[in-house]
Amino acid sequence: MSTDPSKDIFSREEVPGKGLSLATQQSISNGSRIRKEERTHISSLTNLSTFPAYVDLPGETEIDGDYYGTQDGRCYYPEKHWCFFGEITDSMNFLRLQIELRDRFGDSIPVYFYTDARGSEINPLQIKRGHTVAILYAEKHFFMDGQIGIRHEIPEALKEHGWKEKRHKLDCKSLQDHDLRGLFLMKWDEFTSHQTFPLSFPEVA
Repeated sequence: MSTDPSKDIFSREEVPGKGLSLATQQSISNGSRIRKEERTHISSLTNLSTFPAYVDLPGETEIDGDYYGTQDGRCYYPEKHWCFFGEITDSMNFLRLQIELRDRFGDSIPVYFYTDARGSEINPLQIKRGHTVAILYAEKHFFMDGQIGIRHEIPEALKEHGWKEKRHKLDCKSLQDHDLRGLFLMKWDEFTSHQTFPLSFPEVA
């Protein structure tokens, strides 16, 4: 794991304005040819509000004011986007895919796939220890057997990425990935509709 919190997506320390090195920020802006006025919106992966640890995720059966809002006091809707990151530590497939993730605080989180294909939509070669999983709009789930984890239902809300070789440090080669750039360039606090992978964000052709 990287010891530099400004380059490590699993850092427990929030470093405002230092989620990326200057060189990496320039790589994002140049590599994706983002317009000048949009470069000020680069997000920090150390932002615990946008990229929370498991303990800070909203629960499925509760209304968390940090993530949801209402206009009539009855119907609640997301007011922002969020994404949970975990490092794969183990996996198994019995009836459905289960992966074990370690979050930025070092907590171990089970993720059970309740997709229509029970996780078979994911290439088994992608499930490797040390690789990173990103889950959009993840929520805490209390399973019938007493476990607490994530019940994953929407295939397009999850993406695995092989950041293992660089020890989770973000470099120019990694930033060639469309969705990784999107994690920096999305306007996370402006919610109009749910995002899925591949992410939608402004790029200049």
